[in-house]
Amino acid sequence: MDFFCGAGGFSEGFRQQGFKPVRGIDVWQPAINTHNLNFGLNDKTKSALDFEKDEEIEELEDTDIIIGSPPCVSFSMANKAGKADKSLGIRLIEAFLRVVAVKKHKKDSILKAWYMENVPNSKNYVQKTYTFEDLNLSIWAEKNGIEKTKIALNVQDNGEVLNSNDYGSPQKRERFICGEFIQRDSKNNIISEEFIKPTKTHNSNTQIVLGDIRANIPSPVQKKDNKEQIIDPNYPSLKFPISEL
Repeated sequence: MDFFCGAGGFSEGFRQQGFKPVRGIDVWQPAINTHNLNFGLNDKTKSALDFEKDEEIEELEDTDIIIGSPPCVSFSMANKAGKADKSLGIRLIEAFLRVVAVKKHKKDSILKAWYMENVPNSKNYVQKTYTFEDLNLSIWAEKNGIEKTKIALNVQDNGEVLNSNDYGSPQKRERFICGEFIQRDSKNNIISEEFIKPTKTHNSNTQIVLGDIRANIPSPVQKKDNKEQIIDPNYPSLKFPISEL
C-alpha cells in the first residue's frame, strides 16, 4: 500500500522486487489516474488526513508492506530557505504513521515492514519515537489492551539520509529514509524492529551520471519496423523493441 503515491515510483520499485501494489492513496486526481493505469488498480482520490479517524484506518486492507512519501514542500530548503510553515507537513507525516501503528500492532497483524521517505530536512521535524498517545491513538490502544504510553514506532533511530547516487541512480539525490523491518515469533509477538541499511553498490569512481544513460539510449527517430531491442542502461532486465520507443 503506497501513501502519497503520485505516479507510483515507490510502488514500481517494490513491484520490480516481486511485490504487488494493491492500493495507492493520493489526493490529486491525475496522480491516482496514473497510478491506477500503471498498476491495474481502480482507486479513488483520498486524503491521508482522513486517516486521523480510527475507523478510516480499520477499513483499509491489511498488507505486508506500507510505504509513504509525504509531500516534501514544507521541509524543502528551497521553500523560503527552509523556513516555510511545517505544520501541514508534520500533520501529514503523523497521519501516515497512525496507519502504520495501527496496522503494526493490531491483533493478527501481517505487517512485515514499513518505509517512509522525504527530504533530509524532514528528519529534524519527526520525533525519535512515537507512542500511541503521540499519534492520538490512546483510545485505540486501550481498546486493544495496549498501554497508550507504549512506543508504537521508532523513527529516527530506524532511518538514515541516503544518496541515490550510491545505489546506481544517475543522480545525486539525498533522501531521509526510515522504517522498520518487523520480525515476529510463532505467537505473532514482535521480537525485533530494525532499519536495514542497504549496502552501497557504487562509489566516487563508479557512480553513474546522466551522460552515461544518454549515451546508451538510441535516437527516438527510428524506422517503425526496427526489431532491435533496447536495453535500459540502468536496469538490464528491462528491454523492449526500439520500434516501441
